[in-house]
Amino acid sequence: MMLMVATVQFLMISFLIANSMLVGKNNDPPNKLNVPVNVNNNLLVLQFLAIVITCFGQTDIRQSLEVLYYGYDKKAMEDAFSNNSFGKWLVSLFIRFSLGILSVTVTFILIVTEDNARDLLLNFTAMEFVSYLDDIAFLLSKWGYFGKTLKLEAVKVADGQYDIQTMKKTKNKALRSFARTSFLFFLFIIMIVLWSIIVRK
Repeated sequence: MMLMVATVQFLMISFLIANSMLVGKNNDPPNKLNVPVNVNNNLLVLQFLAIVITCFGQTDIRQSLEVLYYGYDKKAMEDAFSNNSFGKWLVSLFIRFSLGILSVTVTFILIVTEDNARDLLLNFTAMEFVSYLDDIAFLLSKWGYFGKTLKLEAVKVADGQYDIQTMKKTKNKALRSFARTSFLFFLFIIMIVLWSIIVRK
């Protein structure tokens, strides 16, 4: 179920990128991303704020970094979930992180390619919806909308406790916070630099 939702997310995000580039090809001269020129200052401020929210509000990236930091503890996972494996853990981590990065990238493109505040906010909201499709699907499964089997599995996952207290004692909390925050700030700086280059053209 979750793989299907992730596939839908990937497809929707890919279509958004493709559509944006196709629109830009019709410009004269060609502008692949259809980036507007001479936007007003109000829109620039809104773009900046949207970039800040996009970068630091992306839960998939933050949660992936958290899970990666603590790593895979076989005993703790077996106590919580009987059918777990390192391969499943790794694949889920990769998918979540990839979706997070892809969502940030596409949201950034949508932010810089709109020439008015209304469309910018609409596209920004749409991407937030796509990003949360997996959470929505999980909640619907938990509430029984996709059948009894998926409901039982979702409840099991929701009620499962992954005991990381022991790992927390051996991990440096300050180092964890610094590493996670540093990555997000690095991502933020990249986005701001690219945005600055684009708006100056």
